[in-house]
Amino acid sequence: MDRHLKRHDDSTGASNLQVTASIIRHRRTQISLRFGVSGNVEELNLPPFEKIRRGDRLWEETCFELFVRGTENRAYCEFNVAPTGEWAAYSFDDYRTGMRAVENLDVSALRVETREEKFELFLSMDLGPAAPHMRIADWRVGMSAILSGTKGTKSYWALAHPPGKPDFHHSDCFVLELSAEDPS
Repeated sequence: MDRHLKRHDDSTGASNLQVTASIIRHRRTQISLRFGVSGNVEELNLPPFEKIRRGDRLWEETCFELFVRGTENRAYCEFNVAPTGEWAAYSFDDYRTGMRAVENLDVSALRVETREEKFELFLSMDLGPAAPHMRIADWRVGMSAILSGTKGTKSYWALAHPPGKPDFHHSDCFVLELSAEDPS
């Protein structure tokens, strides 16, 4: 089911866009993820897809993000993906502490579609290597996007925002619950 992401008040530009996201948890750690942007997407910095490869600091430009933690644990993982096919994954022990890069994810099922007034990113992967402790846990999930504009604007989108500056790591952003029960 598509969920509409909310634009943060500190955003510049992109007020004419709609951003949606959906996630399906197929098995314990297998997910399918989709992000969609509709509206005047030609005003966004959406570099063309090149190839799937590990990157870093993706949040500095257009980037789509997934945050996942167990409902009984403060540890969480962050997954970033850019329109170019670059991705990054990190695990944390608690709020912004104990950050470690996760290298061994299989992100081969990534594709991007761009049409007039619509951009979509699709991804299927196993989050198990990023968060092995969450195999049997129910999850709390945050989905977010950072959209860089061609005129230097930047907008921040999430399912929910905490008070203050944009902070996708904040527990207020982890609003979606996904059961550990195997739906397939």
